[in-house]
Amino acid sequence: MVVKRVFFLIIVTALALGGCSGPGSGSGAVGAVDSYYQSIIAQNSDQLNNVICPEFQDAAQVELDSFQGVKTELQGLSCQEAGKEGQNTLVKCAGKIVATYGSEKMDFPIDDRVHKVQNQSGSWKVCGY
Repeated sequence: MVVKRVFFLIIVTALALGGCSGPGSGSGAVGAVDSYYQSIIAQNSDQLNNVICPEFQDAAQVELDSFQGVKTELQGLSCQEAGKEGQNTLVKCAGKIVATYGSEKMDFPIDDRVHKVQNQSGSWKVCGY
């Protein structure tokens, strides 16, 4: 009887903890791309610099700057690995950034981007698209 209760508690705890991961909490190449977009939406340059390769810094900063001072949100972000290219893991996403300028909303789709992501010293970094 005690064994059944312990087993039941283990299963319930595992299921509850399994539901704790949310957007931005992934690891690996897909998690890096998700973190990249979360940084853009949060307009957080420091966070952005933690998830990009040095050679991508200028382009990523331009993208971040283009959304400064406007309300932004991610809609339908869903990413998955799409293969390898040399040392890059390729990640393709669906979704868009929606920016609100005053009362006007503009969509910036990311569906056409193939993100190049590398594991650099144990940290996944977005190196371009």
